[in-house]
Amino acid sequence: MKESLIAKRYAKALLKVAKDGKIVETARKNITKFTKLLSDNSDLVTFFCDDEVIRAKRLVSLNDFAKVLNLHHLIVKYISFLIEKRRFRLIFEIEKQFIQLADQEEDILRGTVIVPNKDHSEKIRQQLASILKNKTNKNVELEIKCDPTILGGVVLKVGDKTWDASIKNKLETIKERLCQ
Repeated sequence: MKESLIAKRYAKALLKVAKDGKIVETARKNITKFTKLLSDNSDLVTFFCDDEVIRAKRLVSLNDFAKVLNLHHLIVKYISFLIEKRRFRLIFEIEKQFIQLADQEEDILRGTVIVPNKDHSEKIRQQLASILKNKTNKNVELEIKCDPTILGGVVLKVGDKTWDASIKNKLETIKERLCQ
């Protein structure tokens, strides 16, 4: 079975546990916090996936990290389950799938607004979020990123769609037309 399908099943199970415990948002934050720790230290992933390391030692280490990160006990149990079932290597894909499923469940639309600088970026984010909310009837959460190379305007990315209203894009379009 493809790993993405397996990860989706595990993500659905996590969502069910989180919904039953009424901790969906906590689960989202916890799993993201934990995977960020893992992505910052690839040796941890190797350690938790390594069958040569006694499972009890891995679980003790997990509990130590859980205390430091203040992870909810249901999330710790879930991660322990992944270790026991030898599915820990899927944790990044599970996180991605879980966030998508939780967003669908809660009618949340996530995206990124790219602006050339921080000036007025919060106002732009709020305006775009309001427009998207009116169009989609979903709760909209937009992250702001700065990229001075776009020169001006904004780039909005939501899911697999991109709306590029940057000056850089307009200049490139003009350049292509002139070169034809």
